[in-house]
Amino acid sequence: MKIEVFSDVHCPFCYIGMARLKKALSDFEHQDDVEITYRSYELNPGAEAGSKDSIYEVMARKQNISIMEAMDYYQQLTEAGCQEGIVFDAEMMIPTNTFDALRLSHFAKKYGKQVFLMKRLFEAHFAEGKDVGDHRELALLAKEAGLNEEKALAMLQSDEYKEEVIGDHASAALMGISSVPYYVLNEKYGMSGAQSPEVFLEALQEAYDDLD
Repeated sequence: MKIEVFSDVHCPFCYIGMARLKKALSDFEHQDDVEITYRSYELNPGAEAGSKDSIYEVMARKQNISIMEAMDYYQQLTEAGCQEGIVFDAEMMIPTNTFDALRLSHFAKKYGKQVFLMKRLFEAHFAEGKDVGDHRELALLAKEAGLNEEKALAMLQSDEYKEEVIGDHASAALMGISSVPYYVLNEKYGMSGAQSPEVFLEALQEAYDDLD
């Protein structure tokens, strides 16, 4: 059974969705038959790489809200993450461009390490203060996900997988996807948002039953 997940590295609900989907799969009796593919959806293509602004300042500008409102949002996000066993530390987050991180996810897919890499990218961005737009930082994260660091760095310094990232975004547009996370099960069932594990489990079962 195939699950395609449209996401971006700096999308907090994509990270929450990953944790909740994992919980649902742990209760799904056919979990060994599930193949997960992450597809690229760059939320902020014009983002500056390695911005010196805080995540609060970036969000306040983008959403036209106050710094205090942005801080309240991330406090709520931190609490939501705790419920899922994941960490959000807004003070550590480095606003950056995610295009190269998304290219790296396609590279990881080639070697069967995409899910491991996406988890590592989420951790690095949301909790560890790492710049997931920096090539050397990304290559190190690739190594931690089980990939060859030198090959990852060489890929990042080329234009490889550029078209794959652009193509994923175009495919999302054709499907009417305008926000992430977005899940496509067996190229038929679509789900938007970081659903609860119970909703994910119900959708998994329905999609699996439809294979017969």
